[in-house]
Amino acid sequence: IAWAARSGRLPAPRMLVATIAAPMGVTAFFTYLLVALGDFMAAVHAQEQFGREMSLAGPLVAVGSALQDLGQGVLGPFIELVALAVVVALVVVFARGAQGPLAERRGWVLFAAGSLLLPLATGLVWQIPRFALLIPPVFWALGMLGRHQALHHAMLVLLPMGLAVRVVFEVVGVAR
Repeated sequence: IAWAARSGRLPAPRMLVATIAAPMGVTAFFTYLLVALGDFMAAVHAQEQFGREMSLAGPLVAVGSALQDLGQGVLGPFIELVALAVVVALVVVFARGAQGPLAERRGWVLFAAGSLLLPLATGLVWQIPRFALLIPPVFWALGMLGRHQALHHAMLVLLPMGLAVRVVFEVVGVAR
């Protein structure tokens, strides 16, 4: 929306609000943590109790760890990698098929990339499905793919099966 303002389609005050809304929301959240808990970075520090921390090497560590687990017969992280690959494929489908201003399409693709890299920066793949649910290009691509009846029916069967497998590995605790 903010990029659209560059071509005169959005009044300057609205462009300003659209541009600063997300950074202000994030800043407000961390400021709340500072006021309520006395720690501006409380959300980041809370991850330490789970052995997680943000790192630029995190995505490589996450993928490497999941592949290492697969070599030891642990399937859960590999299933997460498959989910990650599907999400990346759906974002590519979006990038190639979406219409509209190029800057907006690029913005959505960058948002999708950030949504995937953020949980991977912790060095774990377990957060990917939750973050993937927040990526609008994934929903767009699923909608486009869903127009094909055979693929639509396959998704109706495979997605609940994927959820069931996930529950077996996570909740029940099956590791092999």
